[in-house]
Amino acid sequence: MITINHNRATLIVKPEHAQSTHDLLALIDKSKGKRGAKLARDKGQEKHDSRKRAFPQFNPQMMLTSDYVTAYVALNHARLRLAPLKIEPTVNRTPPELDPTVPEHIMQDAHKTINTIGLAEIHAFLVARHKLGGDHFTPARLRAWADDAEFQLAEGNPATIEIRSWDAASGHTEEFTVSDAGIDTTMIEVDA
Repeated sequence: MITINHNRATLIVKPEHAQSTHDLLALIDKSKGKRGAKLARDKGQEKHDSRKRAFPQFNPQMMLTSDYVTAYVALNHARLRLAPLKIEPTVNRTPPELDPTVPEHIMQDAHKTINTIGLAEIHAFLVARHKLGGDHFTPARLRAWADDAEFQLAEGNPATIEIRSWDAASGHTEEFTVSDAGIDTTMIEVDA
């Protein structure tokens, strides 16, 4: 190991790194005391004044961010030594939601209901499987069973109804799914 003393620092390096360490220390010594270019100050401006940049006054004609940035660079070009910007100003555009040439996206939802075929299927199932029999189920009661199936459809499930075990003729839970022919689908517009 080689010991290198540099100012107040003592470095212990391997022999193969000694030359690169000397070169690095020499580079550090050479650059000491040198600083980058200072920002130019206006006459009468305090040394530690925080107003080292000028900002453009906003006006209603500045519609785009590029307009503001271009004005900022023009005011601060000499002081901050900024590279010139190559921003192509864009035309003032109408937002897409207000532009009549852009087609409007209409959100639609499928509204599914049980039709007369579905009601007949439900009635046939209840006559065969429910212990109260077919005469018990009036059109209003059939509509209530159809509402249960429509609820399942709205939840994203198949159009099913269920007879609880104590109401079923068999004594165990009975389930029925309405066929596709028994379901009407209409598309409705949905507010976004």
